[in-house]
Amino acid sequence: MKYDLTSYNGRISYLSSLNNADKYLEIGVWGGDTFFPIKIPIKVAVDPCFVFNPEERKKNGTYFFQIESDEFFKKLDSGKLNLQNDGLNEKIKFDVIFIDGYHTFEQSYRDFKNSLKYSHERTLWLIDDTVPPDIYSSLPNPIISRYKRKLAGLEGGDWMGDVYKTIFAIHDTFPEISYCTLMGGNPQTVLWKTPSNKRKPYFASHSVIENLTYYDMIQHAKILMPIDEEHMVNYVYKIVNPELEAAIDSWKKVITKPHFRNISPNVSLVDLFIIFLQECLFFRAYIKFRDEGFEGGMHSVKRKLRGKNVFKRLFIQRNGS
Repeated sequence: MKYDLTSYNGRISYLSSLNNADKYLEIGVWGGDTFFPIKIPIKVAVDPCFVFNPEERKKNGTYFFQIESDEFFKKLDSGKLNLQNDGLNEKIKFDVIFIDGYHTFEQSYRDFKNSLKYSHERTLWLIDDTVPPDIYSSLPNPIISRYKRKLAGLEGGDWMGDVYKTIFAIHDTFPEISYCTLMGGNPQTVLWKTPSNKRKPYFASHSVIENLTYYDMIQHAKILMPIDEEHMVNYVYKIVNPELEAAIDSWKKVITKPHFRNISPNVSLVDLFIIFLQECLFFRAYIKFRDEGFEGGMHSVKRKLRGKNVFKRLFIQRNGS
């Protein structure tokens, strides 16, 4: 069977064929565009706010948890989800895990570490948005990121955050995990376990990784192990040491869109005030009510209230780092 390895579904379907997957976990489901087409017998969806009614999509082998991923793993650890009563073992081991939740280093790295307890030796991970196309897309706050992209004259709402740091941290902290980053289509990183790996840490400390910028990502691009997707078959389940095996010109591969602008990614008090007005709950709800009616307006309010912690970060991430 031929798979489209430039698409989300094609990649996940291909990975599931490598280990005959029958248990799939997706963190960050949104509207389910990736989740629903995947043909794996048991599928678990985790999202704090699904953009569909999960009650209407329930069927045998499909499970929806409308909670944050931290809470999901906490309940899974304690047995409070009681998956055994749902026909699953509470010590479930997933075959394929897709991490596409909140796109920050802090959250994506925590999702990966939490998922390790529910993996086995043949588990395959796919982490989304690991190579941002420009410095504005790499900002860890989506509100600031989209504001700055628009100010710089860039179209679209691309926000990948600083998930690339998660791959750097995995490289240094989990030498038993090998990986490669697929550059065709939307950049994503595939990860797997290996018996042993003498890979040494590349960065001086975890705090160094936390403070890396988009331009640092380009400079250290080889640690992402960027490859063309058709070469994935040459790497999966094999020991990979990016520092030794990545292409010398890896930095060229990660500049996916040469969007360099003279707009600083830093955020001033004036910027904060403008963003505050644009993101005002009542203003956004009014626009939604006007354009999409009552249901659209209520959904906007619901998502904004659920994302109140995101809004708080607007005031503590003024420098976009």
